[in-house]
Amino acid sequence: MTAAAVTDRRTPHRLAGPAVVTAALLAGTAYTGVQDPTGSGVFPSCIFFAATGHWCPGCGGLRAVHSLLGGDLALALQYNVVVVLLIIPMGIAAIALWWYRAWRRKGTIPVPMWFAIGLPALLGVFWIVRNLPPFAPYLTV
Repeated sequence: MTAAAVTDRRTPHRLAGPAVVTAALLAGTAYTGVQDPTGSGVFPSCIFFAATGHWCPGCGGLRAVHSLLGGDLALALQYNVVVVLLIIPMGIAAIALWWYRAWRRKGTIPVPMWFAIGLPALLGVFWIVRNLPPFAPYLTV
């Protein structure tokens, strides 16, 4: 058996990861678009908010996605500005890059150290700032 035949046979395996993750994200997004997280559907509640009464970096994320899918960008930004402006675009870019690298046989996605440190640091700062009294009216709904 030639090396080309072995490589061609592995193509579905390389694409299985991105395909499963993309399908799960699309299904979850579709469910969030159909069911309103503020009242209907089965959505998880934030354990941190329930225990402390303070917002975590992800609080309002499902409501923001629901508002985005309904075409209300302003309300989505009020629910969670970081999810709308950072997490969703980066997630879409990461999935697209994963598909590209899997298709082109490039291997895993390299994560730069500045990003691995910077993103959690940014989320930590957002976590603190959104719970400070002067900013809470603007960063929580």
